[in-house]
Amino acid sequence: MRCLVELDCRRLLLTAFFGGALITPVGHYWYQGLDYLFLQKCRWPQASARFVLSKVAADTVLFTPVYVAAFFAFMNNMEGGNLKDLEEKCSKDFWTTTAIEMVVWPPYQVINFARVPLRHQLVVMNGGTILDSAFLCWARSQDDWMPRLSPHTAD
Repeated sequence: MRCLVELDCRRLLLTAFFGGALITPVGHYWYQGLDYLFLQKCRWPQASARFVLSKVAADTVLFTPVYVAAFFAFMNNMEGGNLKDLEEKCSKDFWTTTAIEMVVWPPYQVINFARVPLRHQLVVMNGGTILDSAFLCWARSQDDWMPRLSPHTAD
């Protein structure tokens, strides 16, 4: 049986390390902080629309760009890139990649924040991150990928 995609084991291990050793601990405290802010400080009922949508908005607007930038920076560094390489990659693909993340994750997080107890939210998030990591690795390994997906036709 022939594999449709060539597996880059080094990139796979680096991505697993990024998620497991870096993002998982950050995500743990991030979700605890969001719950503390909106439950304890704002005193909004858990699983209320205001509570869930506020968590989703904060996660989308604040965490998503940091997550994408951190992934690009980490992989750039681990693949031997320099600051110029990172700046070039970010100028081409950061906002496009971030925008895709901002479209895909909110519906997933609405369900996660509304239905899953806090102690399990990171596990649910990590389940989705497996697919997301494949997308991020692909986006990171492509140059200026959006125009190739939706080429503009000249009139």
